[in-house]
Amino acid sequence: MRNDEGALLRALELLETSRTVWLAEPGSFAGRRRGEKVMHRRTPVAVCSRGPN
Repeated sequence: MRNDEGALLRALELLETSRTVWLAEPGSFAGRRRGEKVMHRRTPVAVCSRGPN
């Protein structure tokens, strides 16, 4: 990867995309959780946005 600038740029793009998704998760959780509280749910519903490993 040190000698392949294209590979480095692709890795950086993948990292930035992953970070964007990761940063959006707390906001989506908060909104979903507010809705669950309105429906009197005491515990959060598990949701996995990362997909299969």
